[in-house]
Amino acid sequence: MGWKNSESCPNLACFMVISACLNLVLLFSLLWSVDNLKTSLVSNEVVASIVTNEEDEKFIKQVSKDLGLESEVVMIVGPYYVHSFFSPSQNYRLDRLLSRHPIVIDPEDPTRRILMRESIYIELTMKERRAVLTHEMWHIYSFIKEGRITAPNPDKEVEANRFAIKYVNPDILINLYRRYGDSDPEIKALIDDLERQKL
Repeated sequence: MGWKNSESCPNLACFMVISACLNLVLLFSLLWSVDNLKTSLVSNEVVASIVTNEEDEKFIKQVSKDLGLESEVVMIVGPYYVHSFFSPSQNYRLDRLLSRHPIVIDPEDPTRRILMRESIYIELTMKERRAVLTHEMWHIYSFIKEGRITAPNPDKEVEANRFAIKYVNPDILINLYRRYGDSDPEIKALIDDLERQKL
């Protein structure tokens, strides 16, 4: 069966070419958005509830430089949530971890991130935050230097405290242990060591 109007053939061909091009553009944009969606669904990025202040950021950079840390260390203040549709247990693990320890090195990124509960961040003075940050950054430095993540032990805690007192008075760390620590003999030993460092 022939076309009634032979002049409409070129128009139809143009329409089909334009339609095919638009379909390709739509297909690429759909694939792009699906890829972005997939990235956000499987991402383990920890998002903080508040942003740390500029003073803390400058201090972290200074200590990183003093330690010769190449990777940028960040402090993330929570409560936290993780953009991960496929791993909702991540939020639970972070909440549970921070209910036991108000300040920790992020187990997902232990050579770069320090996690702190928002309630603690607000309570601490600038000097107390510096004491905590330098202590935790020593642990990060130690992990990088040894090339492996080691479990906390009293010797490492003493080393971290001795590094921290280069930046703050030992009394600040002692008060933090008394306020947030328990009656564990290890905590008493750490306080005793800090008392000796004052002499």
